[in-house]
Amino acid sequence: MKDIEKVTSFILSTVGYQFGQVPLDKICELLEEQFGLVVVRNFQLDKGVLGQISFGPDIILIDDYQASTQERTRFTLAHELGHFFLAHQAFIARETCHEEDIDLERVERMNLKDVRRMEWQANFFASSLLLPVEQFRREFFNQLAVHNLSDRGYGLFYLDNQRCNINAFYSITSALMKKFYVSRSVIKIRLLKLGYLNEAEEV
Repeated sequence: MKDIEKVTSFILSTVGYQFGQVPLDKICELLEEQFGLVVVRNFQLDKGVLGQISFGPDIILIDDYQASTQERTRFTLAHELGHFFLAHQAFIARETCHEEDIDLERVERMNLKDVRRMEWQANFFASSLLLPVEQFRREFFNQLAVHNLSDRGYGLFYLDNQRCNINAFYSITSALMKKFYVSRSVIKIRLLKLGYLNEAEEV
């Protein structure tokens, strides 16, 4: 995972990213200039397919309509970029991204050995790219301060069935969603992976 974080960090520094919404269009423009990777948006794919990457020539197709939201469209594109940057062309000639492939909460509940490893890697790449660790950490701790939250014995950020904790979770994740333009599930999984969210088993 650290290697993937290094890759996404290098990409973001290359395009001059500093904070907020990651400029995927700028990344795609750079890839087209340097590597000839073509990205086509609003392409009608087969039913249930949100995105697709083909190698030789390298083309990414995104079905914005089936992705249904800009947040999911951005994650789908970042997922397909992950296949490109992680050199998965050495193993596959083409990959299609279905809704279940980017259902992060479902994937996280499964044992990694049961998940297609390249799909897991592409999802982790997408999360790391869209939620850069240093900028994400800074904004998260800023939101904790805004909401006057501190560790009361259950961790900095705790989610259970208590109304106060549910409200805090939605308030903070909503702010992070707006700042980075991703879905709540992507925010939640990133918080869990970084050890910033402690979730009660019954939630």
